[in-house]
Amino acid sequence: MEWTAESSAEWLTLADPVSGTGNGKIAVSIAENTGTAVRTATVTVTADTLMRTLTVTQPGIDPQLEITGDWGEITAEGGDFSLTVASNMEWMAESDSPWLTFDPASGTGNDKIVVSIAENTGTEIREAMVFVTVTADTLMRTLTVRQAAAVFNKIPLTVDMLSTNAQEPSEGPISNLVDGNPGSYFHSRWSGGGITEAHYFQVALDESVKGCKFLYQNRNNGNGKPIDVSITVSADGENWNELTHLTSDDNLPVAAGSTYESGYFTAKAPFKYFRFTVNKTNSGDAPTFFNMAEFELYYLQE
Repeated sequence: MEWTAESSAEWLTLADPVSGTGNGKIAVSIAENTGTAVRTATVTVTADTLMRTLTVTQPGIDPQLEITGDWGEITAEGGDFSLTVASNMEWMAESDSPWLTFDPASGTGNDKIVVSIAENTGTEIREAMVFVTVTADTLMRTLTVRQAAAVFNKIPLTVDMLSTNAQEPSEGPISNLVDGNPGSYFHSRWSGGGITEAHYFQVALDESVKGCKFLYQNRNNGNGKPIDVSITVSADGENWNELTHLTSDDNLPVAAGSTYESGYFTAKAPFKYFRFTVNKTNSGDAPTFFNMAEFELYYLQE
C-alpha cells in the first residue's frame, strides 16, 4: 500500500522519501539538543487507515560551568580585571554590589569577562559576590571579590597655610584650628566689621591633590556650629569650583565638642586651595559667625 511519514517536532526531520509504496527506508535527522531537558518526538507512518508510531527520545546536555578570577589582591584604586567563564551553555554574570560591573554580562560557551572594580575610598576592606548562572538551568557558581581599604595621609597643616575673610579680632585666632588643642578654638567675626559675605576659612596646600576628606571638632560650647557648608577648591586661588555641599542632612553635628568626619571627595581637576564656607549655623544664616576647635585635612594615598 501507499504510505506517508511525518514528524511531530522541528528538531526531528525526515528526508525524502516521506512517502512511498511497499517497502522503503526513511532517513531521520536529529538536531543537537542544546538544552538540559530530555525531549521526545514521534515519527508517524500512515497507510490508509493503518497507523504506526515510533517515539524518539533525546537526552539534554549535562550543563558545565566553572569560573576563575585572574587576579590577586585588589588594591583600593580598583581597575579592570579578567574573569574566565568555562561553560557549554548560555550564562549570565551578576554582582551584589554596584561597584563591580561586567563586560559582557552574558555569553555562550567559554569567554573572558572584563570585571571593572571602582575605587574604594572607604577605610574598610569591602567584599562583593560574583554570581554566574547557566540561564537554562539552576546551575550557579560564585566568587568572592575582596578589595583593600583606602589609605589616607594627613596633610600637615600650619598656620601660614590658613586664611579667613572674617577673623574675630577679640578672640579665637585662626592658628587655633591646627594647634592640636581641642580646648582652643577659631572664631569668625561677631563684633561688627560690615562683612556681607558668608564667613570662611581657607587652606593653601604646598602640593596639589586630586581629592580630599576632612575632619573637624566643634568648640566646646553651644552656638556657631556649621549646619550648611560649601566646600570649594581651586588650582590658582582665584577660580573656584564646588567640591561638595553639606547640610544637616549629612549629619553635621551641633553638640558641644562633637566631631565630624567627611567622606572622600574627588575634584574635577587637581587643586591647591581648599575653602570651607559656612552658609548657616545653628545660630543663624550667613553672614554670621561660626567657631571651630580643630580642623584636619587628608589626601588619598595612591
